[in-house]
Amino acid sequence: MVNGKTELTDEKLADFHNGHMMDAYLYFGSHADRDETVFTVWVPDVKRVSVLCSIVAGEADGRYPMEPHPRDASIWLVRINRRMADAVYVYEIETLQGEILTKSDPFARAGEVRPANRSVVAGSSKHEWSKSALNYKAIQSKGHFEKPMAIYELHIGTWKKAKDGKFLTYRELAGN
Repeated sequence: MVNGKTELTDEKLADFHNGHMMDAYLYFGSHADRDETVFTVWVPDVKRVSVLCSIVAGEADGRYPMEPHPRDASIWLVRINRRMADAVYVYEIETLQGEILTKSDPFARAGEVRPANRSVVAGSSKHEWSKSALNYKAIQSKGHFEKPMAIYELHIGTWKKAKDGKFLTYRELAGN
């Protein structure tokens, strides 16, 4: 189990491939839970996939070969019997032509500050929503498919910076 959810079922796999999976972030990416870390990624038509991961800054990467999902060879996963919160990682992919690629995780919940670009295994969130906030959200989202919506995308790094010109973290922005 990952984050209290069951594994990828045939129904979940069908939803993923049909574009109807609304909770893919619960199944894909990295999840550090108790004494285990699970990495799952969709990479079709390749020879192999591994996770290159280092827990301590400056240490050599550990290589963890991934296996194709038993019911879907385009999805690769590995379970590591170790909680690896805050570890940095990339996927190493060998194409059918033998080319070696390193890619960050499209489902990563955290990443290194640039110019570094590796993904980071996010630990469990300590934030708990209040009941009043959840009730307000439920009221606001009732009938949301029938309501107009505006989506505004913002690159935080160009919106606000620290006084010395450095990029702010999300935590630092929340305090401003």
